[in-house]
Amino acid sequence: EARELPPLTGLYATTSDNIPYLDWAPDNRSVAILSINSRTGSLRLAGADGSAPAVVATGASIYWHWRSDASALIAHTDGAADTAANAQLSLVRRGTAPAERLAASPGYFQAPQYSPDGQRMLYVAQFGDTESLTLADANGIPQCGLSTVVGAMYFAWSPNGRHVALIDTPKLLGEPNVLEVLDISTGRRTSLARNAVSYAWSPNGRSLAIWSVVRDGQVIDPAAVRAAGATPTAAPSPTLAPTPRPTVRPTATARGAR
Repeated sequence: EARELPPLTGLYATTSDNIPYLDWAPDNRSVAILSINSRTGSLRLAGADGSAPAVVATGASIYWHWRSDASALIAHTDGAADTAANAQLSLVRRGTAPAERLAASPGYFQAPQYSPDGQRMLYVAQFGDTESLTLADANGIPQCGLSTVVGAMYFAWSPNGRHVALIDTPKLLGEPNVLEVLDISTGRRTSLARNAVSYAWSPNGRSLAIWSVVRDGQVIDPAAVRAAGATPTAAPSPTLAPTPRPTVRPTATARGAR
């Protein structure tokens, strides 16, 4: 409890792993715990009451996102399918085991994400020779492709569910990149800035705070507004084949802190 000198409840103890990240379930009843060591990383779900934690995902990299009602989380492990045989997307339903592996093969991205209402999810999937930012239902079944992915994509759903902010880049994340916003309903893709490094949505979903790196005396450089595509495109079959990719990889910590 958040009060002075409270009694403590143990969630997970280790003598060998580092714990770089903790993530509360939206209903306050569980905590997702990421632990890493020299061999692999593990994602554990621990009850806030101190019940024994369960390992729900393992991999060299692990990214995840809770559904808004805390009934499930979507996890992405081991990177892209064309460079790692174990790369996969998994649906973890709380209270059931094991995790359900989705048919879609993950592309070059990090964290999948549920929509704010929990009825849809986003991930990058490989369809033959194409990678697509894919809109799926709450069970992970692809519904349509929102945008072709050129490099490696980093995205965030707006809190009001209407837009997705994204950086699609062959460069390292942390260097200046083009920040765009995609309208879910129309497929319109608008450029906002050329030198964005990171960003965050306002709680109402109407504004973005942008972190940029600029030279001394330089001002924030807005990008020319453009639209790419009128409507979302239908997703191909989720029976996917490996596809050759450039050597540039998405940046991540050595063993997958979120």
